[in-house]
Amino acid sequence: MLTLETEKGATRSFTVKSAEIDGVTKLQPGDRVLLELDEGNQIIGINNIGEKHQLVHGEIVGIDRNKKIITLKLENGTSQSYGMKEAMSGKMNNIEKGAVVTLMIDQYNNLAMDVHVE
Repeated sequence: MLTLETEKGATRSFTVKSAEIDGVTKLQPGDRVLLELDEGNQIIGINNIGEKHQLVHGEIVGIDRNKKIITLKLENGTSQSYGMKEAMSGKMNNIEKGAVVTLMIDQYNNLAMDVHVE
């Protein structure tokens, strides 16, 4: 069982589907994480955001799958483009322009490494 406080201050508990999930055993109180949940609300993936990653929320206004670039309209109305790591570009096959997403950006190279549809 994993208990988390959301960005909005609510406390939620989740069942971890597999103790083998990378990163679960290394988590410490206060770590910021991005969870991937199945339809039963069980954790099937977890990413520790830490200091080297940033979450970016926005609406997709452009996707160039050949150049591996995604462009978001951010909450402040500006647009920002990010390169996509190879693993993430494969996740983009079923995500289209207009979708509201959260990207995990690796701040060392400013590349999107994961995407979650809101």
